[in-house]
Order: sequence, then C-alpha cells, then structure tokens
Amino acid sequence: MRVILFNLYPYRERRNVAKKRRVLAEMAAAFGLGALLCWMVSAEFDARIRNQQTYLQELGQMEADLARRVHEVQQKKDRVTALKRQVNALEAVEAQSMVAGELIAYLDESLPEPVNVNRLLLADGVLYINGHTKAVADLAAWVGQLEVEDTLFSKVDLVFVRTPEINDSVAKKDTQTPDLHVFEIKAILTGGVHGTAT
Repeated sequence: MRVILFNLYPYRERRNVAKKRRVLAEMAAAFGLGALLCWMVSAEFDARIRNQQTYLQELGQMEADLARRVHEVQQKKDRVTALKRQVNALEAVEAQSMVAGELIAYLDESLPEPVNVNRLLLADGVLYINGHTKAVADLAAWVGQLEVEDTLFSKVDLVFVRTPEINDSVAKKDTQTPDLHVFEIKAILTGGVHGTAT
C-alpha cells in the first residue's frame, strides 16, 4: 500500500496571507469611512458655527441699528417737547403782552390828571399799581371806576394811601407840595391771568 503525502503548508500560507489582506483592507476601509464620517461631522459643525456667527453678527447689527433708531426717535421726541415748550412760552408771552397792553391802554385812558402811576406789577393774576397823587378824592373816584370795570377786574382794593416821609424819593421830587400822597392799589384780574409785566 502506498502512502501519498500532501504538503498543505503553501495553501495554508496563501490562505493566511489572503485573510490578512482582507482584514487589512477591511480595517483600511473602516478607517477611511470613519475619517470620512469625522470630516463630514466636523464640516457640518463648522458650517453650523459659521452660520451661528453670521446670525449673531446680523443680530448685533440689527441691535445697533435699532439702538440708533431709538436714539434718533428719542432726540426727535426731545426736540418736539422743547418746541412745544417754546410754543407754549411764546403763547403765554403773547397772551401776557395782550393783557398788559389792554391794561396799560385802559389805565392810560381812565387815569385822572392829578393821579400819577410810578409802577405797574402783574403777578399771578393780580395787578399792583403804585403811584402818587395830590387829590385823594380823584384817586378814590378812579378806584371806584376800576371796581365797576368788570371786564378787566374782579376785585379792586386800595391797599394804602399815606403821606410820604421827607426822605421818600417821591416827596423829594415834589417838595413844593406837602399834600402829596403815595398809594398802592391791588386789582385782581378777571379770569386770573398769570404772568409778570412791569
């Protein structure tokens, strides 16, 4: 009987080499796929970060524009408020000027000759009249005339009538008239006009 021996070593070696190559190829493919996946994830994250940064920059620009517009609107509001105050002040001055002109015209027309007015003061709807006279009767008649002038005054009071001292400035001007009297009249305006005029 003959025995035939087969040497399987070359086949085994070839199979082992093929197996190693397959394993290395699979590992290389897995590594390549893993690297590709990591690159894709990294690229996606980079894209998202860039988009987020762009969005934040646009948002910051929008906030800056909004703040600038709010500042401009506030400046315009402040300007409008200032203009309104100026208009109100001008209207008040105009009203006061009209009232003062009307008062001065009326007083100039109704003032008796012996009565002299030295000062007019309009404050908080009250007209103060200071002056001097040689005839108290004419002064009293004039105060009575002012009291009946209901379109201008709601109340007229003669605060005082007195003979000034010798060192009084009014008396110094007219030392030849010892019967000179100084007076003050308080007249409340109809409607309570507020303001100051001299």
